[in-house]
Amino acid sequence: MDSRLFQILYILLERGSITAKELAEKFEVSPRTIYRDVDTLSGSGIPVYAMQGKGGGIFINEDFALNRSVLSKEEQLQILTAVQGLSILPSTFDDDLLTKHGGLFQHRQAGWLEIDFSDWGQKNQEVFVNIREAIIHKKRLCILYLSQEAVDSERTVEPFKLVFKQNAWYLYGYCLKKEANRIFKLSRIRKVQILDEYFSRNYEGKIFESKESLALPETLITLKFKKDQLSQVKENYQKYTQLGDGSLLVKEKYPISEGFYAFILSLGANVEVVEPLDIREELIKRIQTMANNY
Repeated sequence: MDSRLFQILYILLERGSITAKELAEKFEVSPRTIYRDVDTLSGSGIPVYAMQGKGGGIFINEDFALNRSVLSKEEQLQILTAVQGLSILPSTFDDDLLTKHGGLFQHRQAGWLEIDFSDWGQKNQEVFVNIREAIIHKKRLCILYLSQEAVDSERTVEPFKLVFKQNAWYLYGYCLKKEANRIFKLSRIRKVQILDEYFSRNYEGKIFESKESLALPETLITLKFKKDQLSQVKENYQKYTQLGDGSLLVKEKYPISEGFYAFILSLGANVEVVEPLDIREELIKRIQTMANNY
């Protein structure tokens, strides 16, 4: 199936029905092309059908999920791997498409990746790929991990999920040494080796909703954006106040971490932190330190 057919399928699974005109406008094709797509999906054994006239449209059976009559288990796994593992690159898939992929397959492997749509940042590709492969194939990992005390320790881990949060990647899994679930920051993983040892343990929960959440306490920050940043402010914030000089005032809660300071500094002269004063003073120190390097 090509990308448009899969996207049509996602839309139908989410909404139940849609008109050919709406799909034609979304994909910039003719309604006739959409009807041909419906015929293709229907011919593949997917219960998609079209009805003409008032109240008509394109529909899908409510209880449908892609299964072995359409794709083999291995093909399902390959598609899930591609969507989850490769779509971290910008513009490969729409965000909403990525977040809904698990509903397509009645397949337990769909939960290997949990995503918080922040800036993806830079990753150690070799570490990431090895961990991803171990998760997909349910193999144990041997990692050399640098602790917060700057001490290297060797751990055997049963990997459950790769997690992106607060501008950093993490591995969430069961540590055999600690005999408990643990979170490992990828930037602190020195070496990774995939072992020829399979595991059956599973973790079904949401990492960010558990007691082991990575979330930091949040602080209310007052930001002042220049007037030419109106479109960016509208895109990223639900509430803002436009001042008399055209500048924009935003009040938003942020977890204060290195990621927060990196985010603010990346905006350069387009934004000013007004409050709280201690955050503002810390930014002044960092900017002065940077200036001293030049």
